[in-house]
Amino acid sequence: MNIGRNDPCSCGSGKKYKRCCLIRQELDAQAQAAIEEAEFQEWLAKDLVIGQQNMRDAELIRQAIPRTEELI
Repeated sequence: MNIGRNDPCSCGSGKKYKRCCLIRQELDAQAQAAIEEAEFQEWLAKDLVIGQQNMRDAELIRQAIPRTEELI
C-alpha cells in the first residue's frame, strides 16, 4: 500500500505525509546518495593509484628484461 502525499502520515502525528515523514525520507535518500557518491569517488581514487603503480611496475619490468633482438 502506497501512502499518498496528502494522506495522513503513518507515524501517527496527524500531519499530512508530505509535511511530516516524506521530507525526512527525501533527506535520508539524499544523504544516502551523497554517501554512495563519496564511497565511489574513494574507490575510484584508490583504483587510479593502483593502476599507476601497476604501470610503473610494468615499465620497470620492461626495462629489466633485455629485448630479444639485443640478444641475437
